[in-house]
Amino acid sequence: MGFNNINWHDSGLGRDQRMKNGQIVDRNCQHMLSLVNNLLDQAKIEAGQLTIQRHPDKLRTVVQDAVATVAPLLHGKPVKLITDEVGVPETLDIDAFRLRQIVLNLLSNAIKFTDKGEISVVSAWHDGELTLSVIDTGPGMNADSVKQLFTAFQQADAGVAAKHGGTGLGLTISRNLARLMGGDIKVHSKVGQGTVFTVTVAAPEVLAEREQSASQSGSPVIAPDPAARSVLQGLVLVAEDMPDTRALVVLHLEQLGLTVLQAENGEQAIEIALARRPDVVLMDMDMPVVAGGEATRTLRMCGFSAPVLALTAHKSEAERVKALAAGCNSVVEKPMTRASLLTALSAALAPNLAPAVPRNQENAHAA
Repeated sequence: MGFNNINWHDSGLGRDQRMKNGQIVDRNCQHMLSLVNNLLDQAKIEAGQLTIQRHPDKLRTVVQDAVATVAPLLHGKPVKLITDEVGVPETLDIDAFRLRQIVLNLLSNAIKFTDKGEISVVSAWHDGELTLSVIDTGPGMNADSVKQLFTAFQQADAGVAAKHGGTGLGLTISRNLARLMGGDIKVHSKVGQGTVFTVTVAAPEVLAEREQSASQSGSPVIAPDPAARSVLQGLVLVAEDMPDTRALVVLHLEQLGLTVLQAENGEQAIEIALARRPDVVLMDMDMPVVAGGEATRTLRMCGFSAPVLALTAHKSEAERVKALAAGCNSVVEKPMTRASLLTALSAALAPNLAPAVPRNQENAHAA
């Protein structure tokens, strides 16, 4: 907040200093978001409300995405980040989101404690079980420190907490997620020799026929490489009741080259969409007056065929299915970034995207 206040009130700052201050604000916001998400996940796990959502997915994509996310943390460190894969099928039945969460946590820890050498992510598969090992050349740990690793809100020692921060929840959550996926996390470490975290999860191979069937079952449309399109064209309606969130989304969209309409609730969204016929609607699912799902269903009944993308902070499969059943084409999770909006809108503005219809309307047509 202090750096943000400086950017607001010090008119003498140059562009470079403002950008440095902005990067500090962003880094701390990401840290705070991570802490909040960890606390929410831990609460769900303790209440027995966190479920695993398996879908056919490619492990290579999960690992590459995690590596790309943590790569900036290596800046200035003489550390090589290496990946290797042994006998892993092309497609596995996994919860890619939760598996990525585990890999991200283990890689972040390895980078945090490794000042030189290398960090390796080695994947192997045998008889329906996936093994992921994150190996580092960091300082290693003694037996007492290892025993505390998976205790909630505990870290190896007070010096670790003081130097690196964090809640001490990441490894606890990761082990619980691995166990929910039919596996576990084990650690082997020696002082001066580095550390190896080994994750196992149940991951049946998905045959080509099932993978093709899953890709046609109404899953969110995945865009081509968003880097290929840095500027978009079109008219987009943003229906979002929170003014700050709406303003941020509008700013992102305008900087992507889009023309933007705005609605504060579902009722306004229906009126504006039918009057102005935007190319895409970004529809918040939780709005006053008329909720996003009901608004989408009404638009489809009125013949509105342009893509509607659901905006939601809920990550559960039930919420995704609910949005798709209302007639949304795909789901964009909050908090949204310019990259996630670009990916979703690149797909939505593609000329071959078929309009969605509410499930009950599909049944009526079939009858």
